[in-house]
Amino acid sequence: MVKLYDLPEEILLQIHLLALSPFLPLAHPALYAILHNAPKTHTAQYLIRLYADYGADMLVRAVRHPICSTTVAKEIRRVRDDLTCSELPRRLFRTFDQDLLDHLMTTYSPSPNSHKGYPLCRAVLTSNIALIEYLLRYGADPGVQESLPVRIATQLGRLDLVRLLVEPGQGGAKRIKRADRIVIGPELVELAIKSGHEPIVQYFVHDKGIMPPLRSIMKLGKRR
Repeated sequence: MVKLYDLPEEILLQIHLLALSPFLPLAHPALYAILHNAPKTHTAQYLIRLYADYGADMLVRAVRHPICSTTVAKEIRRVRDDLTCSELPRRLFRTFDQDLLDHLMTTYSPSPNSHKGYPLCRAVLTSNIALIEYLLRYGADPGVQESLPVRIATQLGRLDLVRLLVEPGQGGAKRIKRADRIVIGPELVELAIKSGHEPIVQYFVHDKGIMPPLRSIMKLGKRR
């Protein structure tokens, strides 16, 4: 008896496009091998058909899929040049896929503050300086979610990350005095005090001229 995976590869690829089932590759190791190594043109067609109901926004869904590499995304662009991509998938910031990010940012200009600032928060949480600088260059906002990226850096005790987020030009060789990206509030000073990170407290108070709330000053005095 001829089994499904005994069929010619071309027919299996057509079945895959018709079925649009993510479980088909799991039916047999032979099927997985064929579909996993399918041409990028096939992968692009699969994603286009899979998310066809989303219209011009289908790329937002497609790039969330792990099989959507830079090559696949470019093939989708070749086939469908009418698509938009307003947000970035979270998965790109777990491994920092710069090639795919570059393609999406330069082609579609999605928001670097996608998912309520998740990209920058994730980059700070993992202390990924290269990704932080990359996102800031494209306009990521350290003030998102009540300055959550700065609060994360403060709680980590990373003064270098705090400065990078607050002061433009920190990532380059030549520093030009420009306005800070965010306004430092007393609550950030208070957080630095509670977290016990004296260098960050000194930075906020002496470099930025922000005084902590009176209750924090009193607590600090009691410690000493």
